[in-house]
Amino acid sequence: MLMKSAKLPYIDLPANNKTLKRDLLEKEYPGYIRYIEKTFEAGQTHVFRWWDEITPSEKKNLLDQVSTIDFSLIKKLFDESVLNPTQTFQDNLTPPQIIAFPKNDTEKEMAYRVGLVGENSLQKGEVAVLTVAGGDGTRLGINGPKGTFPITPIARKSIFQLHAEKIIAAQKRYNTRIPWYIMTSKNNDTATQNFFEAHKF
Repeated sequence: MLMKSAKLPYIDLPANNKTLKRDLLEKEYPGYIRYIEKTFEAGQTHVFRWWDEITPSEKKNLLDQVSTIDFSLIKKLFDESVLNPTQTFQDNLTPPQIIAFPKNDTEKEMAYRVGLVGENSLQKGEVAVLTVAGGDGTRLGINGPKGTFPITPIARKSIFQLHAEKIIAAQKRYNTRIPWYIMTSKNNDTATQNFFEAHKF
């Protein structure tokens, strides 16, 4: 249950019987009170369950993330799609067309033609590479971006290095330039750029 900030000097955390002190929050993290309240109003008190155990920078990062969440929109979408669904699925759904592994001569010919289209696009400079790499490698046992994880067993090449070498090889083979776009996050952008600069990819 959310205790209104206008009347009480703290926000109760029923998940672990601890409190977020309002005066400290307003002093250390001004402007975030309303986002904390919206989180409680949405029934997501567990978000702050470990507030007392995390560092100040982690608290700031958590509040920054919470401030970007539109709980009212989430509730609206949940109500429309789960509680009061108005759209029914068709019974005659068909799977989308896929390019399967060729099993006969006809399919092999089709795969060959598709490959030619791809090679032609490469030669014309119509191809780019996008890598979604906003995560950290904590679950992999490293302190840094996942892309820096040494994934090959012998050479110990990182995921980023493998992608870089493939792109460089394709550029040389097709005499072209292939732009490489890497989507990072606020948490790992600097570390990712430093990694690329250090390895001169």
